[in-house]
Amino acid sequence: TVTAETGVHVDVMGFDSGHGLPPPLDYRDHPEIWVEGDFPMPDPAELRAALPAGVELVLGPVATTLPQVLSTLAKPIGFVSFDLDLYSSTRDALAVFEVESDRLLPVVVSYFDDVVGGIRRIGSLFRTKAAGQLRAIEEFNASQRRRRIDPIWVLRHRRPLDREGWIDRM
Repeated sequence: TVTAETGVHVDVMGFDSGHGLPPPLDYRDHPEIWVEGDFPMPDPAELRAALPAGVELVLGPVATTLPQVLSTLAKPIGFVSFDLDLYSSTRDALAVFEVESDRLLPVVVSYFDDVVGGIRRIGSLFRTKAAGQLRAIEEFNASQRRRRIDPIWVLRHRRPLDREGWIDRM
């Protein structure tokens, strides 16, 4: 584990509505790809009971739950994975980067699963800066003076990572 190897204790938090995707609000949420209720959580109580120590599941709309968690978070944030599918949910979750700088590590590595689609999914054709996660990132960057979300360009040129598909989502 990371703690055993480095002495650094890592807490993990997961956010989920508990009911699947909320309804798409407009074209930016890609209603041609996603529908309300996609990816429902089978049994939140059962999942919570199975979580190991240091892992917390926060249920509810991210626009509501994230600010509550951020207001009480004691440790700095070092990694964020965005798997929210919708523009509106991603936009709301990007508030994680609006905290004071002492609440973030100097570089917060992030993963965005819906900026590049898989080759087997028709929705992959619709990944543009006009909608979805890419739109949320563009708007976040335009609204910020101190922080930006940008690809980690050098990863593509580091072996053995140079052929990894997930690189383009970092």
